[in-house]
Amino acid sequence: MPRPSRSTSFGFSGQTSYLRALLRGWTDQPRLLTAVDLLIAFLLVIYPFVMGGRESWGHWLLITCACLLSGLWCLHRFFEAGRLRWLGLEPLLFAGLLLVWFQTQPLPDALLRRVSGEYERLIPAWGLLQQAAKPDVEAGNSGATDTAGATDAEGTTGAWTTISFLPVETRHALLVLTAYGLIAAVFVQRLSSEADCRWILKLTAVSGVLMAIFAVLQLLLSNDRFFWFYQHPWTGTREVLKGAFTNRNHFAQFLVLSLGPLIWWALAGGEPGANVTVMNRRGLGPAQGNHSQIDTLLDPRQLLLLAGTAGVLISVLLSLSRGGFLAAGTACCVVFAGLWRSGRVGSSMAVSIIVLGSLAIAGMAVFGGQKVENRVAQLATLDSDKLDESNARRSIWRADFRALQRFPLLGTGVGSHRYVYPVFMEDLADYTSCTFSHAESSWVHLALETGWTGVTLLALGLGVIVLRIGLAFLRRTDSGRIAALAAAAAALAGGLVHSVADFIWYVPAIVVTTLALIIAALRLCSADGSDSGIPLPRPAWMGMAAGCLVLAISVQPALQQRITGEHWWYRYLVSAFESRRAIAERGLETDEAIPVGDSDEGVEAAASMVAESADNSEDELTQTEGVAAYGRRTAVQPADPRERIQELRAQLAMLLKSWKVRPAHPDVAVHIARRSLELFELMQSESDNPLPLVQIRDAVLGSDFTSQQAMLEFLNRAFGNNIRLPLLADTMSRNALLLCPLQTEAWKNLISTGFLRDPRDAEHLRMMAQTLRLGRFDPTIRFSVGQSLFLSGRPEEAVVQWNAAFHANRDIRKRICVALAPRFPADAVLQNFKPGLMELEDVFQAYRQQQSPNDMRRLVEAIAEQSRKIPEASLDAMTTDAEASDGGSWEPAGDEAAGAGGDVALNSAGDEELQEPRLVQLLMGAASTAGELKIPGIQETLLRRAATVAPESEWPRRALGMLLFERQDYPSAERLFAACAELSPGDTQLEDLRRECRRLQQQKQRRLRTVSGAASGK
Repeated sequence: MPRPSRSTSFGFSGQTSYLRALLRGWTDQPRLLTAVDLLIAFLLVIYPFVMGGRESWGHWLLITCACLLSGLWCLHRFFEAGRLRWLGLEPLLFAGLLLVWFQTQPLPDALLRRVSGEYERLIPAWGLLQQAAKPDVEAGNSGATDTAGATDAEGTTGAWTTISFLPVETRHALLVLTAYGLIAAVFVQRLSSEADCRWILKLTAVSGVLMAIFAVLQLLLSNDRFFWFYQHPWTGTREVLKGAFTNRNHFAQFLVLSLGPLIWWALAGGEPGANVTVMNRRGLGPAQGNHSQIDTLLDPRQLLLLAGTAGVLISVLLSLSRGGFLAAGTACCVVFAGLWRSGRVGSSMAVSIIVLGSLAIAGMAVFGGQKVENRVAQLATLDSDKLDESNARRSIWRADFRALQRFPLLGTGVGSHRYVYPVFMEDLADYTSCTFSHAESSWVHLALETGWTGVTLLALGLGVIVLRIGLAFLRRTDSGRIAALAAAAAALAGGLVHSVADFIWYVPAIVVTTLALIIAALRLCSADGSDSGIPLPRPAWMGMAAGCLVLAISVQPALQQRITGEHWWYRYLVSAFESRRAIAERGLETDEAIPVGDSDEGVEAAASMVAESADNSEDELTQTEGVAAYGRRTAVQPADPRERIQELRAQLAMLLKSWKVRPAHPDVAVHIARRSLELFELMQSESDNPLPLVQIRDAVLGSDFTSQQAMLEFLNRAFGNNIRLPLLADTMSRNALLLCPLQTEAWKNLISTGFLRDPRDAEHLRMMAQTLRLGRFDPTIRFSVGQSLFLSGRPEEAVVQWNAAFHANRDIRKRICVALAPRFPADAVLQNFKPGLMELEDVFQAYRQQQSPNDMRRLVEAIAEQSRKIPEASLDAMTTDAEASDGGSWEPAGDEAAGAGGDVALNSAGDEELQEPRLVQLLMGAASTAGELKIPGIQETLLRRAATVAPESEWPRRALGMLLFERQDYPSAERLFAACAELSPGDTQLEDLRRECRRLQQQKQRRLRTVSGAASGK
């Protein structure tokens, strides 16, 4: 690294001299070395602003810069000569790369079964995909698809052959890991002295301060786009501080990496002896020097660094990342302990800590105190129920550990997590509104994707690093090295803490910075030795430089394809989301879900999605990035099918463009299939021959076609170009399964499109069984299989599948009820599914469309029976002053708290807000129907119970008052109207009703007296 000359000058003039010396050092050293240093500075300071390196652009930059950096270093060594330095950790790195490479290699069936027998058990039907050739189909502007990337390595033996369930992504991960290895190797070679390590610490500190400043500006001036122009499909910039990261946890961790270097730089980062000199010159009294100069009293450099440290710490807090809080606290403790051990700081430490703490507290008070306080309070409780309120982290961890038991040795393949965990997540029904792209724990995620082998390799490497740093703290006496070592070790300690509950190692910018700090720490643990290492001849250095150049050139086409494919994929997602939001304002709903990808806040976003979509979520995708998680929310459909057709055409065109440039993207293939099937059904509804796909299948099966060609000719004549859409869906579903055999939605699609390959659809049952094997915990899969069975004339078997989905998801429950209502009486639903009170709402709405008095009578009786857990309010209770009511919710006790169908008791604020309005509407709707059916007893019971649920609502009381008014119970009705008037003051209609009650009561009493007098006169 460039080494500026030592200077005892402090203040702004000293910093100017420092910069001049730095530039002079760069110009004096060899140009190749200067280029290497500039690339290192780029990776540490600029690269994090490329969305943390997570996007395809970030991967391209990472891999290209790694090859260029290592190539330039090898060229420098070729011209200057030198040795190859080692840290002793290289064998573990090579073993890790070998493990990931081995996951992508085709293996014999016998060997794969020895690795894990789960491959054969999970996907026995995968060989069916090889039996039929891909039809030459075209849809829209581009229908022919290139699947070369889908079949290049998975073999044609009829069985899955690789350890990885997603070998395409595992190969790309191998390339990323290789880039990390190259960058680390250059760091090992380049950092040869304490001055070099100090330079890395300062670069890290500058990067953190710049990211914090950018994050604050982006939030204050936010238009919900990153850098004010980049619209990310899954997250925005208005919620919390994120900087250039899509996840606040990643943003917080990146800042934590800079905390140790910042504190070190501010308190002990000057030249040896400088701090002592400054402290001596700042004492009070005439003997301590000339106090007329401001730079003898205050060090502007130190003040700026302390302000930067406070700003970074405040930014971590304002990110509201609880993992970031812990990581920041750990880093601060480690660096201060190391600085105390070094003895490099004097009495100024106390003042500095006070200033730092004061600035942090002031920042929290100004910018976000209550939210920060809540997050810290949650963290301080150490209560898992408060730290993980949605139970999402614990659920995904349980699922991952179940999967790990099945694939213990080598895992399921790097990049496969989001496709593996649903197969093993028993409570998946609680999280159908999101997809967990990551395990929300670096260690759990690593264990699932690389097995215990990968965890062991990483643990060994980290163990060696921690041991060497710990021994250096104990043995070394060089105060400057101990202080710098503490700064680097603080970043490692914070990352280790944060990695337990977040997948922070997914972000390239964090990994690169962490590698730089670890290698700097290890270099500080040993003595300077530029001549140590293995001697290599110049031709070897040239050969390695050529290899780096070849690697950089060879990977460019694939990386460019990923960039272009991701561009169109993101455009599709943004289009779909905007369409959904625009149409949602119309209040129209559909049963199809739009994908929400790597969600911003991991499991916390997943939890919010669950809460927001509890009434209408159904299908894929998210997320919870989580998590960097994929989330899934329900879409809405416009009233005019032609408008939706145009939207689908545009979206399908984007997806096909993405697929053409990058055919090895399983999610794109699945969404092409999904959009194609939806578009086909809509176009069929507008055509002259409006048969849905299921009826077309029935017609094909009943026609006894002798060949696929004959069937396709018939379908082309009958349905024209529309039939190309289900053909495209079938092709894309098969291509997606060739890339990853665990995609349940692709198997589900083949249940309905399989007849397009075989007119007899002989493998229909096997496809159905395969779908259930992978999606047995997914209620959407259970519903789809049940729907297929129901439409095939097997309602009993359909009910068995629907039973598993009925209680899991409201949208699915609605669809089941709509399917059953025209064909089965309400008693069949009540007996087969045993719905709870809130579930009866969906049954009630579906059967109300049929207008069957018998069904409605039965359902009203069932609602009244299910509502028995709600105490029936007495008239006195309903006519008390509204201000005296507790305004609270009813809370069933004991076993009544859980209904037959798994009702949620209204015993928390969140549940009240979600359930109470629906429950009141259900009871009032049932009461209205009971009135139409002339069942006054049940009507009154339901109204009284509705008044119990909503003690501050006058609606049930008014309805009950009208019922009593019609029954001529005028005193009771007048009391209810009076209570309603207290709840809704100023309602003149209520006053009129009260006067009418009094008038009619007086008339009634006069008639009674007249009748009584006449009777006594006789």
